[in-house]
Amino acid sequence: MEQLKNKTLEKIQKSSRIMAWMCVLGGIVYMGISAINTRWLIGTGADPSVLAPGIGGTISKIIHGILLFFAASVFFRIQKSGVPFTEKNFRSVRLIGILLIASTVLSQAVIILLSGGITDIANDLIVLSPPIITGILFLFIAKVFGYGAMLQRESDETL
Repeated sequence: MEQLKNKTLEKIQKSSRIMAWMCVLGGIVYMGISAINTRWLIGTGADPSVLAPGIGGTISKIIHGILLFFAASVFFRIQKSGVPFTEKNFRSVRLIGILLIASTVLSQAVIILLSGGITDIANDLIVLSPPIITGILFLFIAKVFGYGAMLQRESDETL
């Protein structure tokens, strides 16, 4: 039983290291794309209402880059300790869910403000946005992490 536990822990730590570096790479790519988009948007000199979708998308990419760095921190902590259910991981996963929802709301608010009103596209994106649904899913997963952290704490105190 102990051998299976150790083998599983090794797999979790190895997978977490791979996922952490994938998240770091993804965050760098998102931030790079955001920088290129920002430079291009500024260079066009076009009317802000025309650029609204590009500006909203850039804001969303910046927030997604940040949340990938938060995800990387979760995976690095799991890789280091082998324990996924900690208070820090609970808070980070919850923050990822909040950022996913905020990225959609904020980017769509920018589009609405710069374009002068709610467009059909903006309305559809706000209501049916996959990042909002994914954000809600992450908030649920955060609850599971919080419960796991509580059980981990109780287990540690018992031993």
